[in-house]
Amino acid sequence: MPDENPTVDEALSQVWEAIKSGATLPFSDDALPVVPDRVRPSFEERLKVAGAWTRASRNVLAASRQLGIIATAIATLRRETVINRDVMENATTLVQGECRIDEREGRWCT
Repeated sequence: MPDENPTVDEALSQVWEAIKSGATLPFSDDALPVVPDRVRPSFEERLKVAGAWTRASRNVLAASRQLGIIATAIATLRRETVINRDVMENATTLVQGECRIDEREGRWCT
């Protein structure tokens, strides 16, 4: 059904794959929970709306790829060889501050 949304965990898995596709450095284990911890509440709310993922997933996943790129840039500027928790926190804060995906219906990035 086109109006069916994935589960929160399925959507966050897609987000994580998109983040990794944008990054050119590996992630430390402590960096992994940053994004799910930050966006789970907004995903839980947004995915209650029929068709929300169909309408917004392209933009959400594009923003996620950009998050991977930004995290790589921050780590590189710091001369890090992995994307650690602090780098992910900073990159996520930056993307969340600039994210305007589907604000009419509720933000995905908060």
